[in-house]
Amino acid sequence: MMIMMSLTSCFITLNLIIYVFGSEEVIFQHAPSSLVFTPGKEVLSNQVEDIISVIYGFSTKDTPAWDGIHITNPFKRPEAVLIVELNGFSSVYSTFNGKTFTFKPDLQPFRPYQSLADSIFLHFPEQRPFLMEADSKNVNNLHYQYSYLLSRLPSSDEELVDQLSGPQSTLAGSNLVHLNMTVTDDLQFLKELQLLTDISQQVSGQCSKVRDGVPDLYWIYVSEFNDLVSKYGPQAPQVHEALTLLKSTLKKVQGNFADCYGEQFVQAVITTSYDDVPKSRNVRQAPTPAPPAGSGRNLGPVYSRNYSAIFNIFLFTMLVFSLSVFGIALGIWNMDPGRDSVIYRISNQRMKRD
Repeated sequence: MMIMMSLTSCFITLNLIIYVFGSEEVIFQHAPSSLVFTPGKEVLSNQVEDIISVIYGFSTKDTPAWDGIHITNPFKRPEAVLIVELNGFSSVYSTFNGKTFTFKPDLQPFRPYQSLADSIFLHFPEQRPFLMEADSKNVNNLHYQYSYLLSRLPSSDEELVDQLSGPQSTLAGSNLVHLNMTVTDDLQFLKELQLLTDISQQVSGQCSKVRDGVPDLYWIYVSEFNDLVSKYGPQAPQVHEALTLLKSTLKKVQGNFADCYGEQFVQAVITTSYDDVPKSRNVRQAPTPAPPAGSGRNLGPVYSRNYSAIFNIFLFTMLVFSLSVFGIALGIWNMDPGRDSVIYRISNQRMKRD
């Protein structure tokens, strides 16, 4: 009996150690056929911004490029990127479908969203890209910040809880067995899944407002899973049920985004050991203006999205024209001035006769 109790204690301790020291991961659950991922690569936290920039077709910083992604068709870039960041989530539970890469974060939490948002605005200063950073703790702000698109999004925690019992609930088709909506930690986690579902449903229903050829970025945080593990334990049935619901919700979200963007979107899950969520800031209704030239930030000029196409048209037109003129001149230079040549006829002036 004592041996069995010792083995059980060792098993629980081992699971706790694996959970605490489990490595973080980046999982690409969906990507268009124009993106090819190379397995076995490691993702550093300072490379996440560059990876998303490459997906959009932007130039990257001077940091070493990540060689785990290859673009096979530069004319079919993804139009939207959805990042679901699972804070305080151990890779021991990471059994998500998709291309999985080991994620190595810095000592401080990485926050690439704002830098990516500013980069998108610099590339598309005259358009309106849809940029969202969301979590369930600021539902009221989300409703008013994105009211033109998310008009049906719950505007309070009470409405979000009511959604869990409605026809558009993320629990549709599932029955809670171990989780209880009357328990605070359980309810907070279910609210996060409901918010994720509601946002994807609104995007699918209002597709004409976001499908405009301009890159969109959605960054959504899910952080309450760690509280369930701390409350019930890593191997508790409540944790396993929560993990099942999370996978089911991500699958529904992927389907809703596919209804709007077709194949041209990327959905990725980032699992981190951080348990804090940054305060989101609306960047679409109050865009950051591009800094003026000579402001000391060593920024290049902002070009139109048609600049590269116009440049190539002029370049190759002038190249073909120059080669044609050179070929014609070379041919005339080497032409034999006989009686049947154009040079003879031009140079031979006949005298007029009365």
